[in-house]
Parts: sequence; C-alpha cells; structure tokens
Amino acid sequence: MKICERCLNDAAQPFRVGFLGDVCLGCITHDERDDPNFDRSSQIFDMIRSKRSPTGYHAVVPVFGDADDYVTVKLCLDNGINPLILAINNYFYSDIGWHNLQNLIDFFDVDSVIMSPNFVYYQSLVKRSLVRKRDIYLPYQYLLHSYSLKLALEKKVKYIVMPINQPCEYTGNFSHFDEAKKSFWYHFNFDFQRTAIEDFLGSGSLQGLDDLESYCYPEHHKSSGVVGLYLSDYMNWDPGLQNVNVKQLGFVSEKQTRTFDPFQRVGSSVYYELHDLLRLKKHGYLKVRDQLNREVRFRRISRDNALRVYDEYLSKTWNLDTFYQWLDITKTGAQWLSEHVFGMKEQECHFTSIDTPREVWQAINWSSLNDMSSTSVKQFCMFEKELHI
Repeated sequence: MKICERCLNDAAQPFRVGFLGDVCLGCITHDERDDPNFDRSSQIFDMIRSKRSPTGYHAVVPVFGDADDYVTVKLCLDNGINPLILAINNYFYSDIGWHNLQNLIDFFDVDSVIMSPNFVYYQSLVKRSLVRKRDIYLPYQYLLHSYSLKLALEKKVKYIVMPINQPCEYTGNFSHFDEAKKSFWYHFNFDFQRTAIEDFLGSGSLQGLDDLESYCYPEHHKSSGVVGLYLSDYMNWDPGLQNVNVKQLGFVSEKQTRTFDPFQRVGSSVYYELHDLLRLKKHGYLKVRDQLNREVRFRRISRDNALRVYDEYLSKTWNLDTFYQWLDITKTGAQWLSEHVFGMKEQECHFTSIDTPREVWQAINWSSLNDMSSTSVKQFCMFEKELHI
C-alpha cells in the first residue's frame, strides 16, 4: 500500500487519499498556506456580514461544543457576524460535552437551537447503522446536515458557517482555493458514506415514522439560496495552535484514551472509543493519525516521532460495555456485535487505562496541556445543564 513520505497517510483513508509522486495530496494542499494570497478571511467575513436576514442572523453555525466550535463562534462575533447556534443532541454527550456546549452558548451570549430527536427512533437508527454500515454516526450526519439547512431556510439566513473542510485538510480532495460548499453531493460523498437516507432505511418498518422528515436533505430547488462554507478554506486554520486559547473562555479540555489532543472532539462518549474502533476495523487507522499528520505538517513533530507515537496508541485496549448498555441490547446481542461487527472476543472489549505512555510525551510537546485537562465522570448523558466541572 502506498504511504506518504512526509506524513502518515496511506491509500486506505476513507476520503480516498490521492498522491502526487510519493507525497499525498493532503500535504500538498497544506502547502497552499505559503501562497501570499491564501488568507481571504476578511473578504469572506465581509460577504457574510453583508447578508443579514430579516430575523437578525447572518449565519447558522452548527456546533458540537468542541474547541474548533469556540474558535468559529469567536471569529464570527469578532467580525460583526450574529450567529444562530445549532446543536444536534446525538445522545453521545458526556458531562464534559454538555458543559462545553452550554458554556459556549452562555459565554458568547448567542441565540441557539438544541435539537433532540426522538430517542427511541434515533437509537434504532444507530443500531441499524452499526450493523449495516459499521458506523454509529451516520444518523447524526443525516440529521445535522439536513436540519442545519432547514433551519437556515426557516430563518431566511443566507450562510451556514462550519470550521473545517475535512476532505481538504486531511487528504487534499479539494484545494483550499476550490472553496468547497455545502451541498448534497458533498455530504453524500464525504459524510453519508455515499448512501442516501432512503437507501439507508430501505423498505423496513422505520420508513413510515413521523420523525423521518428531520433526516431528509432538502431538495436542491428549495435550498439553492443557502451557502454553506468552511472557514479553513479561507484562513490558516491550525487547531494545534489556536485551540489552546479557548480554555480562557471556560472550555474544559479532556484527557483522551487514544489521542494526545485534549481539545478536538472532546465531550463524546464514543468518538475516541467505539467510533475509533470502527474506523480502525474499516479503514485501518485511528483518528490520532490525522492529528499527528497535522502536527507533522505544521513542523511541530518529526515524521519518525509521529510514527512512534501512533504505534503506542495502536496498542491500547477497548471498552464497549457502556455503549452496549446505551444500545439496550442483551448479553447475547453484545457478544454477537463484538464477534461479527468488531471481530473481537469478549475479553478484548473491556477498557483498562487512559494513561498516555511517557514515550508519547517525550515525542510531542503536549504534556502540560494534558495535565490541565479533566476526565469525564458521566457518559451518555441525555441532557445536562449548568454543569460545574
């Protein structure tokens, strides 16, 4: 299998990594930051600011509540943009996740919509997605991208603003100068696993439920006036540098099992556990590889050290017990999933430690940030408000 000579990418990445010689397109696209005309952030903020809706908002900003979201909301406010915050409750939030989401809304004093889908229906979709697609986030992706567009249409808002264009930043599927926009085509290829919601549901009993409409992406002729854009296409987006500053805003960073980064995708009960295991089984790599690639490209760690760090994380064990409890399945059902979906024996599905090996901190300068981070106490919180961590 072809492997990039500059970072850790290989051809198995789900966004289908391309190569130019021995260098992946993710690294080549990263180098676009050296172009003197790369930073076009002032133009894009001017454009968004010029289109205030009758409801008073310039943009819908979908968030989960992690550090990238704090940076996005702060940039909007600093540039005179009044955002309407949208969060989808995927029922995977931990106590830290709810704290960070509620604190974001309170600290910036912004209007918000928190959409909680019918739990029983959502849970059934997660079960279906896990068995059929080896994915637990697909129902959330359907809901997030369809609902954000419908909210923009309802509020007559021209723009949807998101932080990171992942296929561009991670694998170079686009140039930053392509300025990729939100569309059904984009989400179908990079978020929906090339599966429309109708095909995902098939002809099963879930098809007729009332909540289905929330998951369906609006038709193009109804939504063509809304523009969804990614800030990372217009500015030097560096999570490893900028996310550190959000702790001053009340953000709680989190010690993670399978990454050195206590800011990105924190507050989830599954992202670095079950979701990462599925990524490893399907595509052969962990999320931390994307983060190590970022650090290599920004020249904060060598490729050799990144490889050593990555090997340490590959050796960690897994915990599926809490997710099986959330899924509300029998012990026999859990054993079937462990063996047939995850390819693991029952004794391999119990977590042992979140301690990060000393070799990792010797290779990458994040130890002080990890020491200042918290550990979640509650997993799979249905809803939490006014948490003090």
